Amino acid sequence: MICGLKIKTEEIFVELLNCRLEYACPAWHTSLTKQQTTSTSLENIQCCALQIIAGNIPYDEACCLFKLTSLSERRDSLCSKLFRQLVSQSHILHCLLPAQRDDSLTGRLRSRNKYPTVCARTNRLKNSFIPYAIASYQ
Repeated sequence: MICGLKIKTEEIFVELLNCRLEYACPAWHTSLTKQQTTSTSLENIQCCALQIIAGNIPYDEACCLFKLTSLSERRDSLCSKLFRQLVSQSHILHCLLPAQRDDSLTGRLRSRNKYPTVCARTNRLKNSFIPYAIASYQ
């Protein structure tokens, strides 16, 4: 009980900790290396918090119990959601996307993607959000 209110521990976790673990993830998620994503340093924070809340049960079971997905899945879905919003002409960042292909042209191509892939010389640009999203979420 906090300040006279009955608050569940898992609600505190979801509201306070997860929002910090996912903060601005479209800016940095696509630039994570394989080692950083598989090393589970971010995932360990969620794992430890769930073990404190649920007791000593396996991480996968705790995620199912609290209806949580892994952090990498949530980061990927947040990036996908942002890209779907960017496609809208009314979005303030829509101007960052390359010009759309002509519909008459895309019908004759093997790749029917609306946006052409971004040619990048460096991995830093290739792994930034816009090129990654165009390649992954169309």
